[in-house]
Amino acid sequence: MNTLIFSPKHSILTILCAWMLAVLLFVPVDAQPVTRNSGNLPISAGLDLSALDSTLSPCENFYQYACGNWMKNHSIPPDQAWWGRFSDFFSDNDLLLREIMENAGQKARNRTKAEQLVGDYYSACVNEAAIDRRGSAPLRAELHSINSLQSKSDLTRELAKLHGLGLSALFTMQSRRDLSDSSTVIAEIDSGGLTLPNRDYYLRNDAEISEIRKKYLDHLARMFHLAGDTETQAETEARAVLEVESTMAAATLELSARRNPDNLKHMASIEEVSRLVPEILWPKYFQDIGIPPVNRLNIADLKYLKALDGLLAHEPRSNIRSYLRWRIIDSFTPVLPESFAIQDFNFRGKVLAGRKEILARWKRCVELVNDQLGDAVGQIYVAKTLPSGSKGQVLKIVETEESALAADINSLTWMDQGTKRNALTKLAGVVKRIGYPDQWQDYTSLRIHDDNPFQDFISASRFVTRHSLEKIGKPASDREWSMTPQTIDASYNPQENTMNFPAGILRPPFYGNNTDLATNFGAIGVVIGHELTHGFDDEGRKFDLHGNLHDWWTDTDAKQFDERAQCFVNEYNGFEVLPGLKANGKLTVGENIADNGGVRIAYEALMSSLQADPSLQRTGKDGFTPAQRFFLAYAQLWCQNMSEGYIRQRTLNNEHSLGPWRVNGVVQNMPEFATAFSCDRHNKMVRENACRIW
Repeated sequence: MNTLIFSPKHSILTILCAWMLAVLLFVPVDAQPVTRNSGNLPISAGLDLSALDSTLSPCENFYQYACGNWMKNHSIPPDQAWWGRFSDFFSDNDLLLREIMENAGQKARNRTKAEQLVGDYYSACVNEAAIDRRGSAPLRAELHSINSLQSKSDLTRELAKLHGLGLSALFTMQSRRDLSDSSTVIAEIDSGGLTLPNRDYYLRNDAEISEIRKKYLDHLARMFHLAGDTETQAETEARAVLEVESTMAAATLELSARRNPDNLKHMASIEEVSRLVPEILWPKYFQDIGIPPVNRLNIADLKYLKALDGLLAHEPRSNIRSYLRWRIIDSFTPVLPESFAIQDFNFRGKVLAGRKEILARWKRCVELVNDQLGDAVGQIYVAKTLPSGSKGQVLKIVETEESALAADINSLTWMDQGTKRNALTKLAGVVKRIGYPDQWQDYTSLRIHDDNPFQDFISASRFVTRHSLEKIGKPASDREWSMTPQTIDASYNPQENTMNFPAGILRPPFYGNNTDLATNFGAIGVVIGHELTHGFDDEGRKFDLHGNLHDWWTDTDAKQFDERAQCFVNEYNGFEVLPGLKANGKLTVGENIADNGGVRIAYEALMSSLQADPSLQRTGKDGFTPAQRFFLAYAQLWCQNMSEGYIRQRTLNNEHSLGPWRVNGVVQNMPEFATAFSCDRHNKMVRENACRIW
């Protein structure tokens, strides 16, 4: 699934990568937002003129011109690793979710099931005194079965138990649509179970990454000690974990290679999987984890699975036990005593991300409940809020941009007519999901209590995992969303050929009912164009109308596409994000194609809208033309300050370029930008050999 803002692809398997938090569904868009005592100014969907640094030329560094004063006047809060123009939006959402969860925790007689689950889980999570009184005793009970692990049967049982909780250990087991037949759901084995952000953190030997590994080793030892080990035992276990994870990392497919879905398709029978990794008793594993009987499944990372058997056969069992113990300790940290959370922050927050202060307990609990019970939280929003006219207006923008993309496809000189027809057919079949789903997840069987967050964590984790695995062998549902309505993001799913615009993103600063057309197209319009383009980026183009991995391109057209995509790879590879660290154009190519294509499509849709309706505002505003306002609105979405740790982690581990390069990397490819701001070919924001696909 390709997203606009932050989401990594496989985040569903880790509780610690909490979702970006949300807002009430369809609050009237131009109403004065409630600050909830946060002290923040109302969030506007218009341009922030005070953010501009007019001492700079937009033609030399457009990002700094659009955001320079904003960056000077907004420091990063101590409990954050970055701060952007819409961060106040996220902060207000935190407070809003807290208010709703606290209200849901009041034991009213007429509480709905969703309110009971959300309210009681949150109440249990914030009861820090009760958690500290229990100490690490609940954790030790979970670790007990690992201590005696010796045989293949023991290992198989433990892996099924951990994976049944949604924990990633040695590998992952999940459900997904069949790459060749998107109408059915199959089981899939994939690599997984690393703690550091990705394989580079284990394999690179530059000074910064080497220092992070040293601090990770210390972090492991401290966490094992908190869990009950002596200092000597903790140090031994820490070294074992790093050794196992380093071996795993060396065999893991590179993130950039995962962008090619052909690299992730390896259908195999259970017998073939058993021959690949005989150290695991696969029939027993499938039975223990509760997967319906299957004859074939997909192996996403075949190279990794081949190496896994060597790891299990040759690594001392004591090291495997230490690794599995660590997976439990690390995953259960959100519901353990505060000493665990503080140590986790000291490494993940300070070392990896560059934060200075730990998030308040209530914020961490809001993240946890929203992550594990997202649909239940969404139900409360929908039940308490009436829809406004936003959905219809956004749909109109979507349709305008679909027409713009269709016109663009028809005008291409490098694509033949047959491929164009297939592209237009796929475009016409894109399903638009706006706001919230018409069917909610059924939580009838889930039990949550207000006095035991450790058990609640287990119950919720098992419920979410079981819900996913029960889909295997069944027809895929077209009614279930991959995003909750309170999510502030958007996505395109190539296997469903769907665009998702949750209610959370249909508000300022992304959209405003009374905001001028140019600004709306530069913000929510670019979001829409971005997701549309994902259907035709380096990954999305390989899926057909029905979401099947199917080559509908001629060899000549595919070669032309790849040459144009390589232009973006080369361009973004040239951006230095930190001294000695360049952006990864290969990893970010899909998002960069979507950024560039999305801005162009939104711009063309704006121009056609202005031309078609003379009643629309055609003159300038605030001293800027509609074209200039469009580009400024886009740039100001990405105004942000970032810690070095955050920059490094995002560059090595995320498919999205960072704000400055999302802006400058796009505008320097657009003659329309140069025209709007009267730039000439000698200016830095004008690229001599501009990149373009769509």
